[in-house]
Amino acid sequence: MTLQDEDRVVLSRLSALAHEGQLSILRTLLASYPASIPAGQLASIHGMSSNAISFHLKEMSHAGLVVSERSGRFILYRAEPNGLAELVTFLEVLQHADIAVD
Repeated sequence: MTLQDEDRVVLSRLSALAHEGQLSILRTLLASYPASIPAGQLASIHGMSSNAISFHLKEMSHAGLVVSERSGRFILYRAEPNGLAELVTFLEVLQHADIAVD
């Protein structure tokens, strides 16, 4: 069984949301949207080391749930609501799909 690109994206986003720390970070970013938050501030808010916050932000960035931008010596992060909206749309389609059970 080969996963299609859309399936890989969906699995990546679901995986990112399944981690308690990443879900908490995403909630913080969504609450401040459209503003961006520096990684160091996110680490302080969530009581994480800089290595831990970097790992979680990288995972969510690869999943298309957050985006980053450099501002001087800081990296700022913000939620990417389109990534979440695409996931919701996928789940709605899945919910309404007619699935034949043998």
